[in-house]
Amino acid sequence: MGRKLHSSPAKNTILARTLECMETMGETDGESTIYGMGGKRGTHPIFREMSNLVMTLMLTVLMGREFEEKYGEELVPMIQAYEWALQRPQTKALPRWLSDEGRILESVEARMKQLVREEVLHRLENPEKYEKNMDYMQSVLNALGQKYIDGNVTSLQS
Repeated sequence: MGRKLHSSPAKNTILARTLECMETMGETDGESTIYGMGGKRGTHPIFREMSNLVMTLMLTVLMGREFEEKYGEELVPMIQAYEWALQRPQTKALPRWLSDEGRILESVEARMKQLVREEVLHRLENPEKYEKNMDYMQSVLNALGQKYIDGNVTSLQS
């Protein structure tokens, strides 16, 4: 990303990230390439920054602010790589192990499963700390409690 707005502890908040994104809109960092009119190639960091912002917001809504602050820097690029790999023809035509793109899908899914499982177990061990959270994962846990794990309604026996 571009320059940091400030160095206060609030720099990890979504608002600060939004402002930082807006500040970097005019900068070019060479990360995003699109083709404009006439087939001219150019860099447009606004698309990369908006993608980062949307992924950060999605993580927050789905898993909560604490999870996003802890794992967001790791997961946002992984999810973007997953999205890219999912669109490649290799992942549709070949077994996953046969292409780099397929191996990206496997590794991202494995890491997400690990992190979500750890988060679910942690929340189930401390229900009073999380029961008032407004994220989607907590809503599921509030409704299903000990029956939800690994994305399935089951028991904690695994």
